[in-house]
Parts: sequence; structure tokens; C-alpha cells
Amino acid sequence: MKTSSLHIRDLRHGFTLIECLVYMMLISVVSGVAMLSLGRLWTATGRLRQNADDLQAALRAGEQWRADVQSAQGQVEAFPDGTGCRIHATAGVIEWRWAEGSVRRHAAGPDAVWLARVRRSGMSEESRQKVRCWRWELALEAHGKKAHMEPLFTFVAVPGGVLQTP
Repeated sequence: MKTSSLHIRDLRHGFTLIECLVYMMLISVVSGVAMLSLGRLWTATGRLRQNADDLQAALRAGEQWRADVQSAQGQVEAFPDGTGCRIHATAGVIEWRWAEGSVRRHAAGPDAVWLARVRRSGMSEESRQKVRCWRWELALEAHGKKAHMEPLFTFVAVPGGVLQTP
């Protein structure tokens, strides 16, 4: 009988101090990796939100530009440097211009910034079959150093009084 009581006493031993320190170190490493991953996720989510906001602003600006060109009753003129255009509409003259990294729209009032963080912008007239149209090519600046794509847009609009090519 004495042998079985010794065996039960050996099975009841607890954790040693070394084992507790090892477990604490493992928990610390796992928590650190989790916090680092959470920080990267948080940064990527913020960048994604900025990109989505920029894309939405570019689409809004493009649709407004198309509406302005379509409302043109008179002439639409490109600026000599190709950075914008002047639209003669019934409500007055509307100017779209790219300067200092932003696109501005000027109508009967103060300038309004429609897009910020614009890398390139060019407006030009072109002929397509029997219709003259206007083309706006736009490139936004990418967020972050590891951007894989540059956001590019092309908007096409036909003035209200469709001009036939000879």
C-alpha cells in the first residue's frame, strides 16, 4: 500500500516558477504579434477609406464636368496648355482648371476645389465619327508608398449643340 500513496503524491505537483515565466513570455509574444497585425490592419483600412473617398470625389467631379459640357449652348474652348477648358453655357461661363495639384471649377462665384491630390489632368477636343466631343483624362495621386495602381479616369462629353464634322 505504501507504493500507491507515493505514486499519487508525485502526480499532484503544481507549476514551477520557470513554467509560469515561459507561459507569460509566450502570451506576451502572441499578444505583441496580434497588436502589430491590428496596427497594420488599421493603417490599411484608413488608406482604403482615403482611396474610396478620392474615387468618389473624382466620379462626382467627372459627372459635374460632363453636365457642364452637355449644357454648353455656345462654344467650349480648351486652354492653350491643356490644363482646363472654358464652357459657354446659358447660365454663364464655367471654367475648369488644373493647377497646383487640384482641379477647380469656377462659375458665377468664387472658385471651388472639386478634386485635390491630382497628379495629371488634361482636357481636349476630339472628333469621333460625325460628332465632336470633349475628353478629360485625370490621374490621381496614390496613397502610400506601396500603391500598386495609379487611379486613372477618362470622361467623355458632347456639348449640348452637337457639332457635325465636315
